[in-house]
Amino acid sequence: MNKQSWLIALTVVMAVAGLVCDLLIPLSAACGAIYVAVVFLATWSRWPKYTFVMAGVCTGLIIMGWYGLSEGGMVLQVVANRVLTIIAVWAVGFLGYQRGRVEQSLRRSEHELRVITDGVPALISYLDRDQKYCFVNDRYTQKFGLPREAIVGKTVREILPGAVYQVAEPYILAALAGEAVSFDEAISLPDQNEWCFHIDLLPDIDANGVVSGLFVLANDVTERINAEGSLRRSEERFRALTETTCVIPWEADSRGWRFTFVGPQAKQIFGYEIEDWYSESFWQKHIHPDDRQWAANYCHERSMETDDYEFDYRMIAADGRVIWLHDVVHVVRGEEGPRLLRGFMIDITARKAAEENLRLVSSAVEYSYDGIAITTAQLDAPGPQIVYVNPAFTQITGYTAQEAIGQSPRILQGAKTDRVVLDRLRGQLSEGRPFVGEAINYRKDGSEFLMEWRIDPIRDEKGRITHWVSINRDITLRTKLAEQNRQHLEELAHMSRLTSMGELATGLAHELNQPLTAISTYNQTSLRLIRAGRCDTQKLTGVMMDATAECRRASQIIKRLRNLVRKREPHRTQVNLNHVLREAIDLLAHEARCNRIELKTDLMDGLPSILADGVQVEQVVLNLVRNAIEAVGITDQSCRDVVIASRLSADGGVEVSVRNDGSSLDSGQMKEVFKPFYTTKKDGLGMGLPISLSIIEAHRGRLFCHDNPEGGTVFKFKLPIS
Repeated sequence: MNKQSWLIALTVVMAVAGLVCDLLIPLSAACGAIYVAVVFLATWSRWPKYTFVMAGVCTGLIIMGWYGLSEGGMVLQVVANRVLTIIAVWAVGFLGYQRGRVEQSLRRSEHELRVITDGVPALISYLDRDQKYCFVNDRYTQKFGLPREAIVGKTVREILPGAVYQVAEPYILAALAGEAVSFDEAISLPDQNEWCFHIDLLPDIDANGVVSGLFVLANDVTERINAEGSLRRSEERFRALTETTCVIPWEADSRGWRFTFVGPQAKQIFGYEIEDWYSESFWQKHIHPDDRQWAANYCHERSMETDDYEFDYRMIAADGRVIWLHDVVHVVRGEEGPRLLRGFMIDITARKAAEENLRLVSSAVEYSYDGIAITTAQLDAPGPQIVYVNPAFTQITGYTAQEAIGQSPRILQGAKTDRVVLDRLRGQLSEGRPFVGEAINYRKDGSEFLMEWRIDPIRDEKGRITHWVSINRDITLRTKLAEQNRQHLEELAHMSRLTSMGELATGLAHELNQPLTAISTYNQTSLRLIRAGRCDTQKLTGVMMDATAECRRASQIIKRLRNLVRKREPHRTQVNLNHVLREAIDLLAHEARCNRIELKTDLMDGLPSILADGVQVEQVVLNLVRNAIEAVGITDQSCRDVVIASRLSADGGVEVSVRNDGSSLDSGQMKEVFKPFYTTKKDGLGMGLPISLSIIEAHRGRLFCHDNPEGGTVFKFKLPIS
């Protein structure tokens, strides 16, 4: 039993004890204290309304104790004591209810805060004045490789590496003094990788101006730092290639930045005539408005400080295009300072766009929840080698990037990996085709997991395959849940069949009684003929053949019942739908006759067979027809028909309809009727139609209902043809 169950049991026992005490010791203050204590304990329930429930129970028990007094009268003191006790009980109940609502609201707010913080990519924590962790989000625990319980309550000094804490301590102390602080720091985490973080320390200041703690937000900027380093290296390589690149050489006066020379490439790139470049303030006027002020200031300041510098900015072309330029500037100095500026304007628009695209793609790959691996294209021994894995791949497989890179993807395979799938994989990759499949793979620790993966070729400009990219997804949990849902459906369907058989017991007994009576009659007739000495072989043979036929009939009824009620795994075969319908109608014929209802059929001849579990489909038909019989049975109308029809549907499948002329469902009921535990019957459980819906959907079909124009309701289901 959980705490909630123990609390309920304790309050009930104490309430009963209060009643016993009241009956044994009338007017005892202890009795009133027990009732008040019961309600007080109820306030600790997770359900605020339980407090009112127990207050009502105690009130009833107080009144019961009143009437149970031996005096049998209504003494003023008795009335006063019990009224005061009831008032105390409800006062405690009301206060407890209010407290419970506040606590429930606080729990909900805390849950919402945790959901929000756990969904943020930043590492979020809260420190008290003693630098102890009071809260950390999931990303924080993932990065440090520690459970939340191992962090909360510890100090920052105990969690962070010593060198990192020495750097962070002055910032923490400044924040505890009330100052918002930001800084960058590289931290080596348990995964043996060095991560760069931008850390914000925000003091939590109460209404009195006292700092009660710190909010700490740590954003992982490792990728940005690496990207900036890559960008610097790219620019260095780019400068080395400027001599073979289409660039614009230029020369300008250092005072007004008026061009004295511009190379012919300027017209090709910008579209302006060369003469236009020599006009007054041409450069400043055609810089992008967002860059104009800072570019001019930067150029002036750097020209005064150094002889060579570089910077990026944007200019507007004649057709309105924005062109990114990397300007390499050399300062020619005279006696009074800078005299001329010379340099090269390099069009880096394409590079900027490529860098942005690369950043987006890199971010998408790095932050993808699917494991992504890139391998070489070699399929023959020793096979492809892994050249890249994203963080999700390492989380799924347990291999770090350093351990996986250079290895073959076969490190994930093992004894239970499906060789048929691997053969199909190799065959499709050999033909240069993408592959999609799933198989059991193995993590680094040897544990199994079911992996769904897709492999696509990466081709160069000539169409040759240079690498393979594999997108992997751990579907172990999804598959397990699907299997559990399937088993749960089977359990519900089996229980539904057992329930239906119990409800059909009278009709089934009647169905079995007919062949058994006939068999008894045939046997008695045979005995009389034998005893009378008239052993006519031909006549006896006919009688025994009739008895045998009745035996077969009884056997078929029992076999059908056995198939319906036995527990078994789903088994789909080619099924004649009309045959299933007739068997269901036979089982319900007696019930229909008892309700003065005629079961009519309109079955299409030559209906194609379907791939289905015949027992499950028959269960659906039984449920729909029994519902129709019950709907017609509660009416007094003269036309008491249930029509079962089958036909080809317009979409190429097969369709079964069960039409009744009984009471109709309104639009609201039609929306709710397939929901679990919703029922329009007095004694119904509300599970028949939901189970039927699950069975039909498991067969890739559809179950629905609509009004019968002539009165009543029509239930239909459609199934695809195998």
